[in-house]
Amino acid sequence: GGLDLINVGLKLADFPRAATPAYMLKVRGDVRLYHCRLDGPQQNVPEVYRGLIALQGSGDPAPNAASGCAINESVLVSGRDGVQMQGVGARLLLRQSLLVVGGDAFHLDPGPKWEGRANMQCLLEQSTVVVRRAVVHLDDAAEGTDVPPAEPIVVRSRACAYLSPFAEKSGQAAGMVVFEKSAL
Repeated sequence: GGLDLINVGLKLADFPRAATPAYMLKVRGDVRLYHCRLDGPQQNVPEVYRGLIALQGSGDPAPNAASGCAINESVLVSGRDGVQMQGVGARLLLRQSLLVVGGDAFHLDPGPKWEGRANMQCLLEQSTVVVRRAVVHLDDAAEGTDVPPAEPIVVRSRACAYLSPFAEKSGQAAGMVVFEKSAL
């Protein structure tokens, strides 16, 4: 089903051994946030915690059948990832918002068996994205197929700021796009 949150503040516990779910919000369908604040663990991040929002795609490559995530005028803070989109048929809109994450801002995974159209899109407008690792993380492309994708995963940005103020001991710098194996 769908989930609409307006003027809501959600916070997960941020202390050692806190009982924490893998995602603050896990949705199969549409999710819309307006004037919200989501705070995931930031200092004491449990191993089980993966990110703030998990959006399951509709599974349908038709453009009008995609599951959607719309985040407008909201603040999202997480010690791990921000939004994970998994499966064919998922769309994201981030508008006039702040996203601060200790991992990847947007983790895009069309699934292991997709071919042709992923029907995955991200539109980022007038937002600030602060990351430790990458703005976009693309999972590996399907194995065992010689057919190239008929439609790429689309990420479009307009009037956004991207920052990486975190000091890294490993010397690994943050990037705009991180991809697995042959995803690109």
